[in-house]
Amino acid sequence: MHNNSKIATCNHCQKTFSFKSNLSRHEKTGTCRRETKERKCQTCCKEFRSHSALCLHIRRVHTNVRPYKCLTCKTCFSTQKDLQSHEKTHTSEKPFSCDICHASFKHKHTLNLHVKIHSDQRDFKCTKCSLSFKIKASFIAHYKAIHEGIQLSCPHCPAKFKRRCNLKIHLTNHTAAGKERLQCNFCDKNFAFKLSLTKHIKHEHYNLPKQQYNCEKCD
Repeated sequence: MHNNSKIATCNHCQKTFSFKSNLSRHEKTGTCRRETKERKCQTCCKEFRSHSALCLHIRRVHTNVRPYKCLTCKTCFSTQKDLQSHEKTHTSEKPFSCDICHASFKHKHTLNLHVKIHSDQRDFKCTKCSLSFKIKASFIAHYKAIHEGIQLSCPHCPAKFKRRCNLKIHLTNHTAAGKERLQCNFCDKNFAFKLSLTKHIKHEHYNLPKQQYNCEKCD
């Protein structure tokens, strides 16, 4: 016959458990949601569900300890998990696929963000205007750029951008050293990406005669 008596009690939320192992798991995962100094970052005051999560946060955000180096690009990371995730960017492997549109991704969290695109649910509503967003990152970017006037600055030149994706594209102009660049046929400028070259031609050389755009190889 089973004994239903509770033999272990959480000192923080007073919840009782039949086994000490369940109590230990309860305390480690933070399901009692207690507020303790062990779970709160003393630098930024962010709280975590477990002490291990707090330690990982401190190592990633508030220290410069990055012992794990990528052998391909020499970028360093604070954890082996971060390194393993980064190493996928150097391969063509995309093991995570969308069941709706079959788009493939290198990381599961990227897939999870992508899936929200197929949903009509917009949980992130701007309190300053009527816009709402499917993804939290999109809402934050909107709020900072539109309502706070915060722009992202290029660390190499005075250029500023409202969207992080545009900054990333711009940064390739500084980091594409050694790669063959695309030369504009109408001026001395060159570009790291075909998209950048196409935009340049449309904006700067739009008034040139149409025949000047003909390809020399395919007529």
